[in-house]
Amino acid sequence: MRLYNKISALFVFLWFLGSNAHAQLTAPGRVMAMTTQYSNTTKQDSIFVFYGNTGVLQARHSKGNSATFTWYRYNPLKPDPSQRFEQFDEVTGVSLSSQPDLAEGGYRVIVTDTADSAEVFTCWLFTDNVTLDSIAVDNSCQFLELNPITEPAPYDITYDRFAYYDLSRSNQPVRNTYGLEYFSNVTWQASESRVDMPYSSTLKLIVENPAPLYKSTYTITIQNSFGR
Repeated sequence: MRLYNKISALFVFLWFLGSNAHAQLTAPGRVMAMTTQYSNTTKQDSIFVFYGNTGVLQARHSKGNSATFTWYRYNPLKPDPSQRFEQFDEVTGVSLSSQPDLAEGGYRVIVTDTADSAEVFTCWLFTDNVTLDSIAVDNSCQFLELNPITEPAPYDITYDRFAYYDLSRSNQPVRNTYGLEYFSNVTWQASESRVDMPYSSTLKLIVENPAPLYKSTYTITIQNSFGR
């Protein structure tokens, strides 16, 4: 029994060392972590989600050694996909490097220690700062239209936000599944049960033929993939 305990303790200790044998890229304060769905590789990158306008990334050398941290941000406007990661900072002589106030996008860090051994880590950072500011009302004898006003606008959220690029393919096509699905789970409710509410999961609500004949309060609930 003593021998078994010693072997178990040794195994746990070695596992602990092995689990920290690589540099790490983390996102302190993030509310969610997911993985990409690149098409041509089993190696996926992390997606970190923050509520708010910016996020934080932190890279650490595996053994606490002094290292150089070279940071890059993905620029999808560059015509050559191989040149899209552009350097924006370099920190030397530290074992831990933090980057605060980062905008939404793709990031890469290369950690090079004194032995010139380099590890590369890539992630995508999403900042869910979407707000529902008001609801535009268009009411007539024929119909009632309720159109939520969001910031950013729904079109921008759908096609310009929460996207990453498939780094496993040479042309690095955009993957905007999360933007396309942001408003896929929408529920409208009326406080007046006599209002004939259409079955609708869309952001805009139209009640027509006829328009509601009863005074009512309307409530919209939006649930997205990020838990909001």
